[in-house]
Amino acid sequence: MYQRAMALLGHGVLALALVSTTSVAHADELAPPPSGNYSGAARTVANFFDTYYGYAKDPEFCILSMRSAADSFKRNAETIATLPEAEKTAFGAYFQTKLVPYFAKTSGGVEGMGTYNELVAKRQAAERWFKEHTPKGPASKAADIAAYGTVEKAYLERAAAESAWVEKAFAISPCLRWAARRTNEIPALGDFAIYRTAWVAEDAVRKQVRDWRSKLVPQLTAHGQAATTLQHMGKGPWKNSAELGTSLLVMASAVKNIDAEDGNAATVALWRDAVDTKEAALIDAGLTGRTQARADAVQFFDSKLQLMAMPPAVDDSTAASQAKALGATKGALAVRVIAPMQSFNESRTEFAGKRFARPVTFSGKTFSFAMVQKGPPWPVWPAGLGGKDLCSIVTLTAMFYSSGANVALKKWELHSDTAYPIACSRKDATYAAAP
Repeated sequence: MYQRAMALLGHGVLALALVSTTSVAHADELAPPPSGNYSGAARTVANFFDTYYGYAKDPEFCILSMRSAADSFKRNAETIATLPEAEKTAFGAYFQTKLVPYFAKTSGGVEGMGTYNELVAKRQAAERWFKEHTPKGPASKAADIAAYGTVEKAYLERAAAESAWVEKAFAISPCLRWAARRTNEIPALGDFAIYRTAWVAEDAVRKQVRDWRSKLVPQLTAHGQAATTLQHMGKGPWKNSAELGTSLLVMASAVKNIDAEDGNAATVALWRDAVDTKEAALIDAGLTGRTQARADAVQFFDSKLQLMAMPPAVDDSTAASQAKALGATKGALAVRVIAPMQSFNESRTEFAGKRFARPVTFSGKTFSFAMVQKGPPWPVWPAGLGGKDLCSIVTLTAMFYSSGANVALKKWELHSDTAYPIACSRKDATYAAAP
């Protein structure tokens, strides 16, 4: 696997045998080589020393990157053995006790952490562990969620420990750093690059566990939609009561949608309690945002509800009397004519059966009025929204047919428009354009 590294170490042992059995010192920095006016073979060895001394000054230099290193060490070791005794002793001592030990530290492994074979084996064992201990669902019940959280926390803890280990190795070893940049040179070492950034780096690991968990955790989306709605619809101005009423209904719907996710929110809270501190903080932020979004929507609704009022009335005593009578049948708290009574006489095309059309004369009278009723606009209304002072305002068109087809004759018909919320206490107020 590491032919270059092993070859270099082998030639280093050979070189040691050429001189003496002096113990090898592992210095953090390479000492300068012997200096002098050398010639011939000694000059060749001196140049070799100078070259590798220069390499040693570069913290990013890796001996494994030099394809010729093993042959160069072997050749110069053999040359040293042929030198005169004084040069042989001086050069041999430097070669044996300084140069070879210095580069041997990085040629075979990471100092203080093991050989490259040992590091690779440790990494591969961790990769197998990660594959075998990937958090898996389903997890919808409290006990299952807690169990999932335990596995996820163990996964994150192992990743953190592995990340600390590999970062330490990278900090020490220029050869790991080099192999990570040149992943095809020594693939088993180059694989540490992807292991470092994708397998154990905290950001990558947490993104991965969130992706896995997201498939199991209920999604809470209503509060984000409510915040967006408030941003776009909560600014006004509202030219009439219908415009303001529409905004009130939209915000009421937003609150209703948030409340509809209460069950999911309770499940999400179980997940928050099951995962580690950092993940829990993110989940809790989402739950807090949900609470805040609802509070903002309610605050908007309550404040703007106090601006809601009846549309302006028109003076028509006959219509007003009829509106009062019609409103009483609906339990109206207040009525107001908003379009005067008018007569109509018009011809419309009506079908006789499925094939033949015929002209039919419709005649009668009509007017429009608004009325305020106790209670919310919808049967299912968000709990507490608007309080006990909540009423609804609805516009109706009254039709009285004297003649026509497929309509009730000689009686009033009511056609209602959208109902809007209004404070009961403002049932007699007239709408003024809200800011």
